[in-house]
Amino acid sequence: GLETVKLMWKKMKELGYELQELEDNVTDSSNIEVCIGWHSSAGPGPRIWTDKEQPFTSTLMVKTSQLYSFEMFIYYPIPEWGGKKMRFDIEENVIITEDGVGLFVPTHDEITLIY
Repeated sequence: GLETVKLMWKKMKELGYELQELEDNVTDSSNIEVCIGWHSSAGPGPRIWTDKEQPFTSTLMVKTSQLYSFEMFIYYPIPEWGGKKMRFDIEENVIITEDGVGLFVPTHDEITLIY
């Protein structure tokens, strides 16, 4: 599991994002910051996150047919707020297959504003 998270982190860094290991551990940086990980959803399976609170579970093996929720917390600086950051949460439920990761629903390609 931890190997997969590290690959996700590597890709996020290549895209220019700053990474946070701990949720809500935001800095004063003017860059977008991201915290990513995943946890079991609707069944047994390890919590794959590199936070310092549960380091053991990130070393457990991910197996086919397990259900997971990929989570990404994005901290986006808002100029009108003096650079303070707004947190956006994204979560996608997936199943681990022999071919990789399968999504339950298509990925979202737009944001729907509800007010």
